Amino acid sequence: MREDNKKLKRFFWKTILGWYRYNKRIFPWRNTNNPFHILTAEFLLQQTNAEKVERIYNKMISKYSTPDKLAAAEVEEVKEVIKPLGLLYRAERLINAAEKIHKDYMGKVPESEEELEKLSGVGQYISDAVRCYGFNQKTIPIDTNVIRVFSRFYGLTSDKKKT
Repeated sequence: MREDNKKLKRFFWKTILGWYRYNKRIFPWRNTNNPFHILTAEFLLQQTNAEKVERIYNKMISKYSTPDKLAAAEVEEVKEVIKPLGLLYRAERLINAAEKIHKDYMGKVPESEEELEKLSGVGQYISDAVRCYGFNQKTIPIDTNVIRVFSRFYGLTSDKKKT
């Protein structure tokens, strides 16, 4: 039985990586290891289509390339930039997170899960994404899409609302 699990695991990874090779989408946040840029992208990507986010992300990064620049921004100004995405509460969360980074971490995004999750609007997923892609830490950001793929591939089900 153990050998069957290994074969299934190899088949899964070969299949998923092959699919990605042919279907991957190129986004600017996938071509950076700047923790602040990744943090910004993850805030913008919450409940939002990635294609919509790309243009807004580029504007945000060109206007607010560092936590210090974003910390000095007015909420209404940031709301105006992200307005096409909706969910304008993100502007305040972004600024609050940038202010804390500026004040408590000398303008550097913290590296630890504990410190990242102290930032406004940062939960486990965003913390994992920033640590994985921004600091090359051995953690895996798992969102509903990852859960959906694993569930479908392995036929997993749950009675819980939030799996």
